[in-house]
Amino acid sequence: MINPDFLKQLTVLYVEDDPTINEKMSHVLNSLFKEAISCMNGKEGLKCFKDTLRIGQKIDVIISDINMPEMDGIEMLKEIREIDRDIPFMFTTAYSDVQYTMTAIKYGVSHYAVKPINTKELLLHIQEICEIKYQQRLVEHARIELERYVDVVNQVAIISKTDPKGKITFVNDIFCEVSKYSREELIGANQNIVRHQDMPSLAFQSMWEEIKKGHSWKGKIKNKAKDGEAYFVNATVFPVYDNYNEKIIEYVGIRFLTTEEEVEKREFKKKVMQLYQESQRRDFTSRAKIDELQLELKKYEHFDNIANNLDKEKVKNDTLKSQVQHYEDVMKEQKEYYESLMGKIQKRLQESFSQRENVELENKKLAEKYQMTLAQLEENTQSLEKVNKREQEQAKTIRDLRDVIKHYEDELR
Repeated sequence: MINPDFLKQLTVLYVEDDPTINEKMSHVLNSLFKEAISCMNGKEGLKCFKDTLRIGQKIDVIISDINMPEMDGIEMLKEIREIDRDIPFMFTTAYSDVQYTMTAIKYGVSHYAVKPINTKELLLHIQEICEIKYQQRLVEHARIELERYVDVVNQVAIISKTDPKGKITFVNDIFCEVSKYSREELIGANQNIVRHQDMPSLAFQSMWEEIKKGHSWKGKIKNKAKDGEAYFVNATVFPVYDNYNEKIIEYVGIRFLTTEEEVEKREFKKKVMQLYQESQRRDFTSRAKIDELQLELKKYEHFDNIANNLDKEKVKNDTLKSQVQHYEDVMKEQKEYYESLMGKIQKRLQESFSQRENVELENKKLAEKYQMTLAQLEENTQSLEKVNKREQEQAKTIRDLRDVIKHYEDELR
């Protein structure tokens, strides 16, 4: 299965003299890879490869046709192999010539594809080959890092190896320097050659039980140099298996000398214990006097009780004072709150009384205005009644006149 994320990390050099194939394939490669450098013949491809090396650019895989002008793919492969023996190189060709195939194999071609190219199959081959190279680089990087770590540890740690029976098979220089034995004296000897008599056998028995089970063991050990001088180490011992991971073939011990400070602490503790034991012997006679003084002190125990009671009362008093102060603060806050509230109420009452007086004055004015309006209305009503009466009289007069006029007209006829 194609892994697009992995392909996007790769740079491809593509060499093809057919313009149409070159354009189409370059488009596909550029869409899938980090970069695809396109060339039209072997000479141009070789130049591009050298140029990328000169500027520090890394090409991960080369894909090339065989039959090309100026320089064919086989010649380009020969030139590149003189510069880089490991870079993956793939041929694409329209011919399945056995001679080409044998020459390509001789110069370490990674894949040989006959045109028309199955793009998916080609991409899978590129991915597979580049993943193998990537894993090889990781392994090589890890190996180099491990060698560096081992070299650093070898310069600061006491290292030894033993066979399954505990016979020493290897020691480093620091082991010889600290133990003051020569390498010849140590190789073939039992590991307990540096064992100090203060170390209990149970400690080593526990260690052997753990490492024989395939576990690592860690602990602090007191060893003895050839001249009898003691030294302390923090040790780690672990088993090493054969290639089939079935059988323990040796044990490796890595030890670090403890610091001078730790050694001084041990010596100090040792002196303290010695002084303590001496002081116990020397002060045995003073025990009775101490007991007498303790009995005398018991007579004054009631003073301690009184002092304790006073302390308790003091605590209670302080608590009550604290509570009283708290209540006083609460009352003060409540008083301030009520004073503020009463002020606001009085202010609102004054505002209400003032508004009430204004309303009463306004109502009085409205009442007076209303009385005046009623009087005016009554006067207007009387005037209207007079006008109506006058109009009725005028209407009656007009009717009478019409009757008279009609009577005269009848008579005139």
